[in-house]
Amino acid sequence: MQRWYKKALQGVALCGALALSACATPPAPTTALEITFQHRPVISLNVARVEIVDAHDVGGSFPRVDHLYTKTPASLVRQWAKDRLKPVGQLGQVSVLIQEAKVIETSRVIDTGILGLFTDEPDTDLTATIVARIEFVNVLDGGSYAVNVEARANVAIFESATLNERDFAYYSALETLGAAFDEAVEKELRSVMKAIIVD
Repeated sequence: MQRWYKKALQGVALCGALALSACATPPAPTTALEITFQHRPVISLNVARVEIVDAHDVGGSFPRVDHLYTKTPASLVRQWAKDRLKPVGQLGQVSVLIQEAKVIETSRVIDTGILGLFTDEPDTDLTATIVARIEFVNVLDGGSYAVNVEARANVAIFESATLNERDFAYYSALETLGAAFDEAVEKELRSVMKAIIVD
């Protein structure tokens, strides 16, 4: 009941704010947000093709929430490979294996006492994860290279957040996740697979 009352107080405050700024433009929907890696330099590889192998569990129920969005950690990996990896060779391929790609939502315990009625606390955490393996097999000598990468990002959402703000938090988690994944993969690639990187 106290939490409901707190929400009611916030609703009254919101109505008052809207009355004072009736011409204010509501936040734009976040469904059109794009996350790409086109601002990052291309990594040219001495192979004929780059293959994406999607082997992760798609999920589809709480606490997974990525299935509710068109942009997901898995689509992030596919976009990364498209934007950053460029095959320039005649033989062989690099495989990008998506092993785990998900966003988990967990609830936080908030203060339901009197003081809690007048404070805005984070009530939700989003944890975004990518686990991927990048492999190359040399068709000439049978030699192989493999890079394993894990990247994670966490975002807290306040209880007063609107639906648009909660959507924005999801995309913010993906953006942070993408940057972490990009940094980790490039570091490993240049260390382990430098023999097939064309500078």
